[in-house]
Amino acid sequence: MYKFMDCKILEVEIVSGRSLKKNWKSDMQIVKTDKGEFIDNLPGRKFSRLSYAEDGYDWSKHIDDTVTDCKIIHDSGYFWINKAR
Repeated sequence: MYKFMDCKILEVEIVSGRSLKKNWKSDMQIVKTDKGEFIDNLPGRKFSRLSYAEDGYDWSKHIDDTVTDCKIIHDSGYFWINKAR
């Protein structure tokens, strides 16, 4: 279902949701880490139908930092990253 890991945030890019999936209308974050590349909603927004999905988190404030307990979820063909709260 999901797993937790520590990730060093390397880069955050805001992209059109449609660039990832044609029916995603809102912008998304691509979060590049030392453990791979993940996606997340924009800060404070939640669009997933999954009960365990979280609001988007502002990953850009952690560039070059290691964030503990990042929740990684695989859904819709993507690996999502959520900040454990």
